[in-house]
This record gives sequence, structure tokens and C-alpha cells, in this order.
Amino acid sequence: MELTKNCNKCGVEKIFNAENFVRQSSNKSGLAGTCRECKQIHDRKRRANLKSKFKNKTRTRPINPATGNPYIKGEKVGDRYVCMLWHYYFYVFS
Repeated sequence: MELTKNCNKCGVEKIFNAENFVRQSSNKSGLAGTCRECKQIHDRKRRANLKSKFKNKTRTRPINPATGNPYIKGEKVGDRYVCMLWHYYFYVFS
């Protein structure tokens, strides 16, 4: 007899195996509680939401007060160089 499980999202009873349920190593059984179809629907909605959220967003860099333009990676400012590290700008002494 094969084990069956109800999907947590849609409630449909399915055979409890890797073909019907998504793998999730943190669970004791190794499979998630939602079926593959529900997971795909959730992922599509999430991706569409994230695309629309970041579509019109622009990345900005700190403005160099001397030129009025954004700093450029490796640009020399006085006796120091600007270095981009972890998306933050640091001054590196030469």
C-alpha cells in the first residue's frame, strides 16, 4: 500500500512521493507539504510580483561633490581611491 497525503494548499489527496511533492530536506520525510502544481503556481505569482516591484527601480551611486557625477569604481578622490565592496562605497587609502 502506497502512502498518500493531502496537499496543504489545494487539499487534493496524492501519492506521497517525489513525483507529486516538492523535495524539502528540512522535513523529516524529505518532502514538502505542498504539491508540485501548487508550488509552481506560487512561484509564478511570486516572480511576477518581484518583476513588477523592481521593474522601475534604478540603482543609484553616491554623488561626488567635486564633479556632481556619481562615483566610479576605482576613481581617485584626492589621495584615496573609491572601492565598491558589498554594494557600499569605501575609501581605500593608497
